[in-house]
Amino acid sequence: MNAKFNFDDEMQFLATGMTPGYLNAPRQFSHGAGALLFDERGREYIDFCSGTLTNIAGHSHSEITHFMQKRIAELWNIHDYSSPYRLSTLKLINDITPNSIDTYEFYSSGSETIEAGLRALLSYLPKNKQRFCSFSGGFHGKTLGARQIINWRLEGEYFEPTFQIPFPDKIGISASEKHQLEDKSLTIAKKLFSQHPSIGAFIFEPIQGASGCLQASKTYWSELKAICSQYNILFFADEVCVGLGRTGKNFAVNHYNIEPDLIAFAKGLGNGFPVMCLGGRKAIMNASPYGDPGGASTTFGGNPLAIGAIYATLSTYNKETLVLKTKPIEELILARLKMLSIQSKIIDDFRCIGAFATIAFKSDQYGIAVHKKCIELELKSFTFGNLFRIVPPLVITKKQIQKGLDILTSAIEFVEKN
Repeated sequence: MNAKFNFDDEMQFLATGMTPGYLNAPRQFSHGAGALLFDERGREYIDFCSGTLTNIAGHSHSEITHFMQKRIAELWNIHDYSSPYRLSTLKLINDITPNSIDTYEFYSSGSETIEAGLRALLSYLPKNKQRFCSFSGGFHGKTLGARQIINWRLEGEYFEPTFQIPFPDKIGISASEKHQLEDKSLTIAKKLFSQHPSIGAFIFEPIQGASGCLQASKTYWSELKAICSQYNILFFADEVCVGLGRTGKNFAVNHYNIEPDLIAFAKGLGNGFPVMCLGGRKAIMNASPYGDPGGASTTFGGNPLAIGAIYATLSTYNKETLVLKTKPIEELILARLKMLSIQSKIIDDFRCIGAFATIAFKSDQYGIAVHKKCIELELKSFTFGNLFRIVPPLVITKKQIQKGLDILTSAIEFVEKN
């Protein structure tokens, strides 16, 4: 029998670098069903987090659960040897990825997958074109290579700076300011690439998640891709957060007609099971030393349970056409956020695409306070400081979305009055 949940007792053993959401409104959840979660006392919560953008088919999906129960009884780890569902899984993945992608490797976390992509690029690119460029404000993970892409240094740490250009969107700007920012970003890109022929790859999030669901126009992406092509710069898309239906397309790059050379995806791939995928052009993925025997391998990536989770999730994703469920979710969220942005004095701005939305509050204190009130009112939300995210499972019902938005509205009104 597990001991009764005690936050202070747990924190005697846990590192303090937990998420601010948990630290400010701790709960212990015992089980879930669809878009619902239940704590150890039996209280029911609407999940506006999908775990952490992972459980796209919801919690305890009956078909996925039944399938995985069988896999657990069969085989857990055989390193990178084949297991019964691997070929079928690869075919399912290949059916939905961009046409430019045809070769794959499996990993266990987003950062590990990004690191693998960097190794593949450095294996393929000529020695005189091995510098990278990224967007300012991006996030690609917390490991060393992933942090180098965004110039995130720890104290005492040194590495060669990565070139950066401004992302053409910011919280709180107008449509005209956004257009000006797109022009500025493209101008900087042209100058940077012409002055630094050593840049061989551009690493980017098609939609910036950690900065607030920021988005660029189709015209911007078309022009940026043309500039990169002019200077023989490869496109590496980071879709760890936004891949697999979250934004209303299989992948966010599909919104912008981007054909990446590499793509890392996706938190939702195993419906909460820790599995990620790196896809790329065969010439890049098979380049030495990444493509040498053992060069791409990893201890847990692609283990039989992970493969089973992907197979079951993608089968459900296709059968239930989950990608099509994001549009009605978006319509409900967008309508409420437009209303709240007009009525509320503590909201600075918002962004929404598909089942992926962010409210930018005017301070961290407001964001945390709203989160705490949401938990109290039985809505599990996802916040880091002032950025409050709405990323429900794609199976969430209209009634659950509306109830969750009603709770969120009440929480904002409470914080404004107090």
